[in-house]
Amino acid sequence: YAEVYFNSVVGQKFIALALMGKGVIPKLNKGDIYKLDVAVPGTSIQEEIVNRDSDLTDIIKALSEIKKSLSTNPMSSNEVKRIHDIYESVFIANKLVKLNSDVRAGESSLVEFKETFKLDIKTKELNKGLVQPVIKNIAGFMNSKGGVIYIGVKDHPIFVTSVSEELEKFHKNNKDSYMKTFADSIRNDFGKIPPYIDYEFIEHKNGPVFAIFVKKSPKPIYINDAFYVRGNPKVEELKAQELVDYVREHFEEG
Repeated sequence: YAEVYFNSVVGQKFIALALMGKGVIPKLNKGDIYKLDVAVPGTSIQEEIVNRDSDLTDIIKALSEIKKSLSTNPMSSNEVKRIHDIYESVFIANKLVKLNSDVRAGESSLVEFKETFKLDIKTKELNKGLVQPVIKNIAGFMNSKGGVIYIGVKDHPIFVTSVSEELEKFHKNNKDSYMKTFADSIRNDFGKIPPYIDYEFIEHKNGPVFAIFVKKSPKPIYINDAFYVRGNPKVEELKAQELVDYVREHFEEG
């Protein structure tokens, strides 16, 4: 367990602190190591951590071997599918981890929360006016540093509500229908779906959350001649000289 701990990010920080002032070629002796702070959980948790670390080491080693032989040793369709399944499971898990982390941290210049896409929480009816703030934030993220919008997360107070109610009321729990509605809204304002947008459902314990991942665009993005940027943590429209200066500073074609 000590080996795993000292190879972790936290353990490495403690080692770096202990090495400060240790000379030109810093090193730690046994006494120094005994003095280092170590977070020690119960024995059963230590065993679990060590076992999972061993599992990860074996997985990384196996994937490394597969990668080496992939180009020279053609694989069967089943083997290729298995690799894809592993990739999908890891990728999905990472996005759930990111969602939970972003929820804990709150909204920022890179993260926006929306409780619904079109469902009015008060009236429980369709409200198309809720779509525009989402569209503006997408444009703002593309014109800034990129970011993510989570639909199904309440921001005051922060809580994962999910889009379950909206899915059931407007789409009969059909996620493809929900995604089509979103895509149609994007096309209405941008003319097409920009290549800098990716979107999908993330399965949270409270229900599905619709995540919109936005990359920074290499060129300015306008909506009906309006230009938006993402601030911290809100979107704002730039006009006149402020717009000219921003485009010139942040885009090559500026």
